[in-house]
Amino acid sequence: MKLLLILVLVGGAAFVGLRIVERAVIYPFSPLREDPPAGLTEVEVPTPDGKRLVVWTAPPTPGRATVLYFHGNAGNLAGRAGRFEAFLSRGLGVVAAGYRGSSGSTGWPSEQALVGDALTLRAVLPDLVGDGPVVCYGESLGAAVATRLAALDGCDALVLEAPFTSISDMGQALYGIPRLDLLARSHWRSVGHIRTVTVPLTVLHGTEDRLIPFGQGEAVFEAAASPDKTFVPLEGGGHTNLWQPPVTGPLFLFLDRI
Repeated sequence: MKLLLILVLVGGAAFVGLRIVERAVIYPFSPLREDPPAGLTEVEVPTPDGKRLVVWTAPPTPGRATVLYFHGNAGNLAGRAGRFEAFLSRGLGVVAAGYRGSSGSTGWPSEQALVGDALTLRAVLPDLVGDGPVVCYGESLGAAVATRLAALDGCDALVLEAPFTSISDMGQALYGIPRLDLLARSHWRSVGHIRTVTVPLTVLHGTEDRLIPFGQGEAVFEAAASPDKTFVPLEGGGHTNLWQPPVTGPLFLFLDRI
């Protein structure tokens, strides 16, 4: 009986330890809650499991699409304020939520939780900004979230910025650890999920991205079933400097036609 108790305690400690490591490696969000820029309103959206998502929102001008934005795993919503302002300046709507543990949102992040929250946001989108086309925009980690939502028929178009193929592939690329997915609960197998995505797609990736290999972005693009898809490379571009004219030009042309 004592041995069983020890095993349970050790197993529980190991589980908690893995969750903490996963949080630090995959979800190092900033919890800082900041005010949205002019033109955006902050609301709180409840989740079915009793958590609270901090959401920045603005409706589109008539006839324009709304960008449902999923940010990367660094920083918070405020770090993307300039992008949101650029969308608004073109008449696009914006709905962007802080992940669990980010930007004032409550809860603990995991793949299952983030996908559930994406579905919740999609369901309440008409209440937030009205009906109309929805472009799911995913940046880095957010590209995996947006891909899952698109695979579940939650998007009219999809933009992926620096997408990765899977957590397992990222573990190999960054740390030389094969099958990192065996240690983590989050797998984010985007290269598999995107095989069922048929909506218009644009993928953006820097050729010198030192975090997510350029080849992973190419692999996600090639796997997509979308008959209308465009790959936009930025020569010499890294992971966080993609918003330059060679990329934003094609990006806004794509958004303008949705």
